[in-house]
Amino acid sequence: MQIGFSQPQRLIPIFLFVCSALSLQAGEDWPQFRGPHQNGTSTQANLIQSFPADGPKVAWQVPIGPGFSGIAVEGKFLVTQFSDGAEGERKEYVAAYNIKNGKERWRAELGNEFVNQFGNGPRSTPSIAEGKVVALGSYGHLVCLDLKKGNTLWKHDLVGENAETTVPRFGFSTSPLIDNGQVLVDLPGQNEKGYLAVSLVDGSEVWRGIPAGNGYMSPVAVDFNKNRQYIILSGPQLSGIDAKGNVLWQTEWTPGGVANPLVVGDNRVFVSASGDVGGLMVEVDATQTPVAVKEVWRNRAMKNHFNSSVTDGKHIYGFDNATLKCITAADGKTRWAKRGFGKGSLILADNRLWIISDRGDLVAVKAHGEKYEEIGKSPILEGKCWTAPSLAQGLLLARNGTHMTAIRLK
Repeated sequence: MQIGFSQPQRLIPIFLFVCSALSLQAGEDWPQFRGPHQNGTSTQANLIQSFPADGPKVAWQVPIGPGFSGIAVEGKFLVTQFSDGAEGERKEYVAAYNIKNGKERWRAELGNEFVNQFGNGPRSTPSIAEGKVVALGSYGHLVCLDLKKGNTLWKHDLVGENAETTVPRFGFSTSPLIDNGQVLVDLPGQNEKGYLAVSLVDGSEVWRGIPAGNGYMSPVAVDFNKNRQYIILSGPQLSGIDAKGNVLWQTEWTPGGVANPLVVGDNRVFVSASGDVGGLMVEVDATQTPVAVKEVWRNRAMKNHFNSSVTDGKHIYGFDNATLKCITAADGKTRWAKRGFGKGSLILADNRLWIISDRGDLVAVKAHGEKYEEIGKSPILEGKCWTAPSLAQGLLLARNGTHMTAIRLK
């Protein structure tokens, strides 16, 4: 008896389906702050090459409360944070939505709304891993929830449980890092043991150590010479620590930085700050014991304020305050600059920069060092847009303090 298809042509639809499914898997989700590799870059390809006359197609748009939280995606679920409620009684929430239509699936409270002259609501971006969501409210309420149902699995009050921990000026703004079964957060104000790692399973403490950051720069996981480590800002030091919180290397850096470290190539790290500070490129040699770190270059060409840069390996693209710039990764020299976006944000995918201006315009620019080459521009939101977009399943996801929208790029 013959089992299966007897005619080869009947295999063609199955073959095409399998190939399509495999191609969709690569770079499909955006499970944490700055994407799958924490560098603002997606491997998704075959995105639109130009904008239609009326702009890219809007898949959906839904109202959302105030906040600057980014958007995390895994599978059918999209998760972000915002404020909601009556004036003067607002609470912060983390909520999950259906990525196909923007319909809310569940929400969980994160404490009182953070109020600030630059904008109200949560700043931290939730992280998704192993069927769980970890979110951090502006006043230090750390929660872990079931991704599908939204029920609380464990929680911590970082301020109430840690006597020296204080709420930063702009609220708790770092995004929790989930890595190898641990959740890494900082405890602002702690002088000696300001970084905390807890178990993703039950929230129990795994380790704590090294002085805290300032509550703004999120930890970044990286492999240098096949050794896992976390890059953090600890006071005036840029540090690399191992999975148990031991210091591997340190170099002097400015306290108060907001933009995230950017790993360039196999062993370099770029950091940047506003206030006329500029950027620093260091090289980390993890083949030595102890780990060696040296300065490659330092200049003021790229002064990231609150949004981080991206890289294609040869160039670094980002906002020098309110000027979009391309600089050479090797030496930090400016290749081109373009104004007109305000203090915008950007991600990198399919050899293009996908930029959101601070007024809500989506702009696509070819990613190369020759010149500024724009291939599309379209308004997608109104008002203040300070949150960097996410890219998942062919959708560019963006938000401001009133709406969240999904734009089809496939």
